[in-house]
Amino acid sequence: HRDLHSFPTRRSSDLPLTLEVPVLPDLHFTIPFSELTVSPVANTSFSVDLWNDGNGAQGWDLDLFAPNGWHFGFDDLGSMPGAPSASSGYISAAGTRTLAITVVPPSSHLVPAGTQLVGTLRAISQIDADSEWSQQISFVVATYRNGSIELESEYGQLRSDGVANLRFTVTNTGNDGMTLTPSVELPGGWSVTKIGRAHV
Repeated sequence: HRDLHSFPTRRSSDLPLTLEVPVLPDLHFTIPFSELTVSPVANTSFSVDLWNDGNGAQGWDLDLFAPNGWHFGFDDLGSMPGAPSASSGYISAAGTRTLAITVVPPSSHLVPAGTQLVGTLRAISQIDADSEWSQQISFVVATYRNGSIELESEYGQLRSDGVANLRFTVTNTGNDGMTLTPSVELPGGWSVTKIGRAHV
């Protein structure tokens, strides 16, 4: 017969438990227009705000995709101004970063006025490469009016009572149709007998 007090007793002890909450990626974009009007002959700039909706500071890899012939570039992100790919840098939780972007029109041809196009801004999480967001950027090409006038007729010395028929070629170098109403300034004593209207 053994004394019960001679058996060892078990003691309960507290085990430390550490829980680590991972940073979860999430974001949204805000864009100040539904459709951006862009010039067919000059660069057009705009901005998009990127908001960190995750639970901690994080960054994103950003890419711009432009329609064929056009170029989208970040103004102050990336390896150089105008680069189509860049990093957002770390953005604090509930923080925002303004992305300044420039649209460059094609240099090889003039895009017709009213043409509607769509580009894309993509963001890929730097902490989870499978997390991706996209923002479509809709834009429409503005009207650009321009033209030139060239004298086709040749004439020598004119008589005081003579008539000179002058023919001009009007070339529309803009991106939309134009109707032109000519006007003439002549020296004293001269007059115009007939003048036509140009549709180009």
